[in-house]
Amino acid sequence: MSSATTGKAPSIKIPIEKTGSPAEVLISPWVGGLVLAAGFYVAISQLPPSAAIVARYFNGSWAACAATGLFFIGCALLLRKYVELILDRRALRLIVVDADSLDGIDSPRERAAELVASTALVPASILRTKVVGRIHEVCHYVAGCRSNTSLEDHLRYRADLALETLAHSFAAVKTLLWGIPAVGLLGLVLGFITTIHAVNPQDLDASMPAIVGGFEAAFAPLAVSLGLSLVLLFGKLAVERAETRVLSQIEQFGILQVAPCFNFAQSSFQSAPLAAAEAEAAENLISQTTALVTRQTALWHEALEDLRLKWVESAQAQQAQFAAALAQGMAATLTGHEQQLDEARDEFLTGFRAVGLELARVTAGLQQMGEEHQELFHGQVTGIWRSMLESMSADRKDHETQMERLITLFEKSARCWHEELVRATDAVTAQIQELQQKGEVLQGIAEQERELVRLQDALAHNLQSVRAVEAFEESIHSLNAAVHMLTIRAKAHAA
Repeated sequence: MSSATTGKAPSIKIPIEKTGSPAEVLISPWVGGLVLAAGFYVAISQLPPSAAIVARYFNGSWAACAATGLFFIGCALLLRKYVELILDRRALRLIVVDADSLDGIDSPRERAAELVASTALVPASILRTKVVGRIHEVCHYVAGCRSNTSLEDHLRYRADLALETLAHSFAAVKTLLWGIPAVGLLGLVLGFITTIHAVNPQDLDASMPAIVGGFEAAFAPLAVSLGLSLVLLFGKLAVERAETRVLSQIEQFGILQVAPCFNFAQSSFQSAPLAAAEAEAAENLISQTTALVTRQTALWHEALEDLRLKWVESAQAQQAQFAAALAQGMAATLTGHEQQLDEARDEFLTGFRAVGLELARVTAGLQQMGEEHQELFHGQVTGIWRSMLESMSADRKDHETQMERLITLFEKSARCWHEELVRATDAVTAQIQELQQKGEVLQGIAEQERELVRLQDALAHNLQSVRAVEAFEESIHSLNAAVHMLTIRAKAHAA
């Protein structure tokens, strides 16, 4: 008997809302992921110069761009599943199955039809959830007139199937989790190859900045891809755990709310003549299907494990080959660099020896020039001193001659004292005049003495100049000793 004849209310009591489905916004996760990636690159292009390192890492190579695009595709997949989880939780909160409203309906088919009809009042956003889907599955199963025991088994089977579907639904995300690091590793290998081709073996010193920059550019996409894969892995774990909890709640909903709607006497099923045969056939089908699914799952896991082992072996072999090639290239590079260092050292020592010889030659020339100047200065000083001595000797002789003459005249005057006493007055006058003349001569002698003092001062100044020349000679000798020590050290280093 239907609810239309009994006047029963619909068996699902929920508030009637007219809302759109947010899941409809993400029509395709691939398109949504590319849109998110484009928005991300637009956002990092607007970053300030202080955050330019982010743009350098994400825009540095095509591998980083590809890894970023795959990451946002995975984010779009997880976002779509998270939106579905939000709708499932909302459906679990809003949908309440009232088993008492079906008391007047005896036929299982009518009860199932009543439940299906009641779900038509659900908004479109909730109508597409797993909760409503579980109600539809149970109603279609009950429409086959199966027993209550087989209904519970069917609910458990649906729960197991939902868990398997959950594992398969993350296949694309798992593929992306493997693909993003693979893209980063490919970018690393290509970056190393490009860097090695850019090295100039003839000029390794000039190539070192390019090598360092190439290694940085090669490792950047690998670091970006590993970081993005870790973020995607944690997001996948969070969404998977949340969906597992929602599936557990849906299973409890089916057992506690949907199954009691069909909890009636087992004898009511005996009206159908083929009910037992159908139940047995259904059980056989379920067991065979379960065995087939289990066997297929085991084969799938074995194939995936073989693929993973082959991938790991291939990656290890490539890593060993790359390490050997890198070690060989670095050894050749270091050998060439060592040879160039030896050549540069030999050239430096040759130039240093040439500079030392030139410095010794210049020092010898300076020493010889100093000796010549010293001899010339010594000759000049000696000539001046001799001329001064000769002049002083001549002046002294003149002075002695004049003194002798004066003494002779004085003796003659004394002898003639008595003779000329009579002529004293006239003689005194003449003598005074003579004394005046002699005074003038003595004044000239005094002036010559002052000139002699001046000459002595000049001689003292010349002696100081001679001492300065001796100090200069000592400096020249010190410089010769320093040059000799440098030459000895250079020969020791060269040896």
